[in-house]
Amino acid sequence: MATPLSGNLLLSLRPSKIFSNHVPDTPITSLDFDASGQFLVSAGVDESIHLYDVTKGKHMKPIYSKKYGCHLARLARKEKTCVYASTKENDTLRYLSLHDNSFIRYFKGHTAMVTDVEMGDLNHMFLSSSLDNTVKLWDTRTANCQSSLATEQAPNHVALDPTNSTAAIYNTSTNTLSLHAIGNLTDTPFESTVCSYVRPNSVVKVMFMNNNEHILLTTNSTEHYILDAFNLKLVARLLRQLPFIDRKYPDTGNLTVSPDCRFIYGGNGDGSVLVWDMKLLASQDLPTVLNPVKKIENQTKTLPRMLLFNPQYCVMASADTELCLWTPTL
Repeated sequence: MATPLSGNLLLSLRPSKIFSNHVPDTPITSLDFDASGQFLVSAGVDESIHLYDVTKGKHMKPIYSKKYGCHLARLARKEKTCVYASTKENDTLRYLSLHDNSFIRYFKGHTAMVTDVEMGDLNHMFLSSSLDNTVKLWDTRTANCQSSLATEQAPNHVALDPTNSTAAIYNTSTNTLSLHAIGNLTDTPFESTVCSYVRPNSVVKVMFMNNNEHILLTTNSTEHYILDAFNLKLVARLLRQLPFIDRKYPDTGNLTVSPDCRFIYGGNGDGSVLVWDMKLLASQDLPTVLNPVKKIENQTKTLPRMLLFNPQYCVMASADTELCLWTPTL
């Protein structure tokens, strides 16, 4: 990791720089860092993708996708390339060079709107899910779909574990979470559970934590969930979050986790950021309830509707209609 982390450092994050590169007052719908932590991309309703160099704290360039629209822009393993979903014309995924704004490859196969894209950090694979009731596995080096899993219902959210060997698929209609071996995606899941404690259609993101011990379910309500990544049992509920005012456009979730898996950060409806301490799990009977240990005030007018922690540096990004970088004050 490029930045040594400590509890005091992680709790000292504050807004440090605001970027207003998207059209004013138009929603940003996705954020993503590359595996090196140097680059960040945002995609928005204004049909543009923006590239930032986090280490220099600067906006690098806009890329416009007026013909196809854009959402779920994900930085790929090859430097300054990304895969993104279309929002109009068709449901093709596009592999884009951010060097010269040229398309490298098209991934065709989905027949309805793509609802999630998850990029592998260790290889060239990525997952996509769609309202066509499929989850597909791709390799950025070829246009051919590697595997396609038919699901009973949609939408589904997808995640890859840190070893890129297991896929988690969460169906928001049935509240079913299942684990699949990437090499046998279409086989029966090797673990599955119905999360009956979750309100239907409330989950907006599923993610593995870096320690590969827990799965985090982010919702659009005031309660979120930590699950055991092996047996899928409920570990803890995260409480005390204020809701955001609804908007008609999607986002990629207001929870994120520090790279050392110590703290979970949650965007709060009043503009602040709440922090939950995973270390408290060791001293409690499970399943348990976690309340925030800290509330980080936000003196800017930006909203943390989306949060994402940098995988290498002690930097966090938040976004609603503007992008904000949070850095330590120690």
